[in-house]
Amino acid sequence: MKRFETIAALIVLLVLIGTPVSVFAYQAVSSSTAECQTIIMRTYENGNPTPAETRVKKGQKVCLRLTSHDVTHGFLISDLGVDAGEIHAGKWTQIEFVPQETGTFSYVCTLRCSPMHSRVRGAIVVED
Repeated sequence: MKRFETIAALIVLLVLIGTPVSVFAYQAVSSSTAECQTIIMRTYENGNPTPAETRVKKGQKVCLRLTSHDVTHGFLISDLGVDAGEIHAGKWTQIEFVPQETGTFSYVCTLRCSPMHSRVRGAIVVED
């Protein structure tokens, strides 16, 4: 009986210590150090995405918060391999990536959002 009580006490101790430690460790690993930049997708007729150009640093985690005020848009930076999927009006989509090369990379809407859909675009400028 004493052995059973010792094992039970060890299990309780592991749970009491292990749970908070694992929660704090998860938060430390999963929390982003990148400050999110906001891009608002709009149809060409409504002013296009704003800002039209977003500047980020090479090798540093980039966080983008995407939304739309008019219709559902897509968001793709093909040269960086970033596809946020659908950006729904009134909803937020957050993406993170680490650019490995400098340059100006166009992003485009991937859903037919208006007759001027092909003009819905902006740029991510990756600097040293």
